[in-house]
Amino acid sequence: MKNLSMRHKLLGADTSNVTGTPWFVGDLRQLTISIQTSTASASRFTFVGTNDDGFQAALGTPSMLVPNANWSIVTVLTNQGLVVFDPAPGFRWINGFRPDYGVSATSNVTVTLAGRT
Repeated sequence: MKNLSMRHKLLGADTSNVTGTPWFVGDLRQLTISIQTSTASASRFTFVGTNDDGFQAALGTPSMLVPNANWSIVTVLTNQGLVVFDPAPGFRWINGFRPDYGVSATSNVTVTLAGRT
């Protein structure tokens, strides 16, 4: 079977969103998180995962202010860079968010997820 690669822009420099959209990673064997900023200032990016179905029922929305019991913290990154890990066996969905304070300092941030089966 040929490997399949895919990408998902979780947070983009073109928006002021602080929470991304969930991405299904249940079939992936390798997941890469890439954080690119235009400033040298550090920020905290929290990535969460869940095993909820997500196809038959809606996923709860995680946030810093209203944590959802079905999401667990996968990792927290504090600066730009690249992280690669194996999500399987583990969570089926991943999402991420950044603090809503100081959005102007981190507004030029792009968080990209890339996966390979």
